Amino acid sequence: MRLRGFDPMEWWGRLGLASRVGVVGGSVIAFVMLILLAMQPADGLELGGVRVARQQPDEATATATSTPEDEATPTPTPGIPVIDNLQQLIAEYGAPPDATAGYLRIPKLGVDSAMTARYVDGDHMPLPSGPSDVTWYDMSAWDGMGGEPGQGGNAIFGGHVDYNDIVYYAGDVHYRGQAVLSGLRLLSPGDLIEVEYAGGVYTYSVTWIRDLQASSTDWSDIWSSEVPVDSITLFTCGGEFDWDTASYASRTVVRAERLPG
Repeated sequence: MRLRGFDPMEWWGRLGLASRVGVVGGSVIAFVMLILLAMQPADGLELGGVRVARQQPDEATATATSTPEDEATPTPTPGIPVIDNLQQLIAEYGAPPDATAGYLRIPKLGVDSAMTARYVDGDHMPLPSGPSDVTWYDMSAWDGMGGEPGQGGNAIFGGHVDYNDIVYYAGDVHYRGQAVLSGLRLLSPGDLIEVEYAGGVYTYSVTWIRDLQASSTDWSDIWSSEVPVDSITLFTCGGEFDWDTASYASRTVVRAERLPG
């Protein structure tokens, strides 16, 4: 994502999972930033706004860190088109060009999103490529964390909840409105999620939905690959917006387990 006024690489290096806000017609537009703080791989992983230590032979631990405050959201520049409907954005500009890893579908929410794959190597966790993008995070560099869709682990997915910025692949278009995972909190146990990946189609049933505090949750349990059956975990910002920290204090997290067949 291109942000006016500062170096994206510097920005990537200092943010964890944060929310940026803008005021549009008196309402707050906030969206989740999925990103990794620059850290040495031996120290741990910054994911979901918290630090998760590398799993040792006997244990995995997590130490909470605060969600940094972000810069103000840019105001749309006069003359630049503004789109506030996600389906319109997709119809006019398609999916991000790097969203080639597959598809994630949530029938209850009407989500049918092209999917990007991002490798988490301990240096940074890239942002999803826009408001319509769901990102699968390849955490194979981290022992005991995550997994590949359909392969028996715990595949981690993230996406924006809302969005207010230039969409890089759409040229000079400013999008502000709900994003792909805005309805994640509306899921219930038994709802289906489908992942199309590497030539396979895998169907998962939601087992739980939680609103977890970003600063006090033991996230090593959430991201752990030690699951009883092939699973996926989706997350985005949730709960009440904290004006003092310019962030959400919690995360909406959904776990789903693969159905037989």
